[in-house]
Amino acid sequence: MLPNKAVNPLFCPIRKALVARTPEEEVRQALLHAMIKRWEFPSSLILVEKELQQLPFLAVKGGLPQRRIDILALYHTKEGVRPLLLIECKQKKLTEESVRQLFGYNFYIQAPFIALVSSSKFVIYRMQKETLFPFSEEPFYKKIISKI
Repeated sequence: MLPNKAVNPLFCPIRKALVARTPEEEVRQALLHAMIKRWEFPSSLILVEKELQQLPFLAVKGGLPQRRIDILALYHTKEGVRPLLLIECKQKKLTEESVRQLFGYNFYIQAPFIALVSSSKFVIYRMQKETLFPFSEEPFYKKIISKI
């Protein structure tokens, strides 16, 4: 018998709530765990499952598409918090559609780093102007910030 999603939920440390166990949510929670425990991202600077209209640093609120990001890590600047790393989670393999979706989100967010993650793959890129550069180092929070 398969486990019931409602009976076996996952705890999200960012949302501080139980969430339904789905294949994509398992990918998201595994990545959040690595970000916080291994790569030392401050949990207070991670946003999960937010609508574009909810992002505090986007000046234009009207006219934004109804889109929900998976994970967005932020960092502090003199002007306030800014986007650092935008991540799209997929339950299965990464596709061209996944890449287009991530670029569509980042058109509005303008994070200097973007990443795609699935249960078997994690790829991260540094954005400079409109060019992508693979980021082959482990994505430690302080290391990423030092590359901006």
